[in-house]
Amino acid sequence: MTGTRVEIFWPASLPVEAATGAEEILRQAGIETACMVRPVRRGVDSYVYVLISTAVVQPFISTVFSRLAEDAYSGLRRFVHRLLGHPDEGADVRDAASGGSRPDGVVIECPAGTQLVFTHDLPAQAYQRAVDLDPAAGRWIWDPSGNRWTPVPSGPGSKERSHE
Repeated sequence: MTGTRVEIFWPASLPVEAATGAEEILRQAGIETACMVRPVRRGVDSYVYVLISTAVVQPFISTVFSRLAEDAYSGLRRFVHRLLGHPDEGADVRDAASGGSRPDGVVIECPAGTQLVFTHDLPAQAYQRAVDLDPAAGRWIWDPSGNRWTPVPSGPGSKERSHE
């Protein structure tokens, strides 16, 4: 993915070690990456924003993260877990939670307006499906009851779509 650039916006209220580790993961995959600390508003959840320069999110996820592991979903999971403050691949999310301040989630966003929201409690299946997902613009979250990515309705009368 020549010319792809990633910017990681890290909440200033959190220690930056996880952000720099995730930044290094992408650099190892040959992606130009910059990590910037952003101010946090009082009362706002602490989400990490990962902005990618490609027009759509799916080719980025499948191509870049397959460079980091046997398969793209494992690479994506490793990257997100690093940002969420997991000490290593084998660590359980609940065990890692006692380690101090961590972000509430990771939002991967592309210029077309697609946002995928990754949180601490996502199962492996969410990462597997994210690799194959070709979402429209909007914010997408994992629906554990339907085991699928679902768009967050954007306003009154919006129709909800989902991707299995």
